[in-house]
Amino acid sequence: MPEYLSPGVYIEEVNTGPRPIEGVGTAMAAFIGFAPAGPPNQPQLITNWTQYVNAFGSLDESGRRNPHMPNTFLSHAVYGYFLNGGGRCYVTRVVAPTGRPEKPVDLQLPSRASKAVPSLTISSRATPTSDIQVEIAPPTGENPPEGSFTVKMRTSGGFEEVYENVSLGSKGVKNVAETVNQASKLVTVAVAQGTGTLLERAPEIGSYLLKAPAQTTLATVQPQHLVGSADERTGIEGMEIAEDVTMVCCPDLMSPLAIKELGRDGIKAVQLA
Repeated sequence: MPEYLSPGVYIEEVNTGPRPIEGVGTAMAAFIGFAPAGPPNQPQLITNWTQYVNAFGSLDESGRRNPHMPNTFLSHAVYGYFLNGGGRCYVTRVVAPTGRPEKPVDLQLPSRASKAVPSLTISSRATPTSDIQVEIAPPTGENPPEGSFTVKMRTSGGFEEVYENVSLGSKGVKNVAETVNQASKLVTVAVAQGTGTLLERAPEIGSYLLKAPAQTTLATVQPQHLVGSADERTGIEGMEIAEDVTMVCCPDLMSPLAIKELGRDGIKAVQLA
């Protein structure tokens, strides 16, 4: 647009005709590759980077979700897609049948009344990459509510969560399940059904360990795991259900570990799928 710096009469030609309708992007990408966590071998509709991190990221030692996996490119490809204006995409996390990570084991805390009677069940929110130290400590302050206790959780990286003076009660107190489940980034808590006073049902004072599962490796990846099956809705072939997909990307096909395990013939087989 012209810039007028002094008084005067200026004549400017203005186009008053109809403006052309701007085209709307209709490209829909599908990404197939490796991620540290998330639903295995099934396409997931992802609409932004934050959703990808929440779906496929694993909890690291700082308590944050880390979407990246060593020697793989899927997370970087999806990030670049959204950074450059991509709107929606499908993502399939490939996990070989023999390479599935173990499910996190729930941690069951005994009650003070008896070690044979459970008090709380603690489960990790996502697939953690490190063990979580859980400590049940006495309540703090003067005249704490009867049956209350303090829950401390800590990762090996030093990330810590503390919930003071919680209990198994529901009236006029901080219920441990409601408090932890609303605020914790690490775990969820379920209260076991039982009888007795709040003090008897409370978890035993002490330290416990919520073990992290074994991590997925690419040592068992074969071409058919990336190619997948249309019937089972896995891999590249599984994208038949997504009729709006206009391009299929397999960034991890050329990752260092995939090249080592698949070889030249295996990579060619995936490219021709």
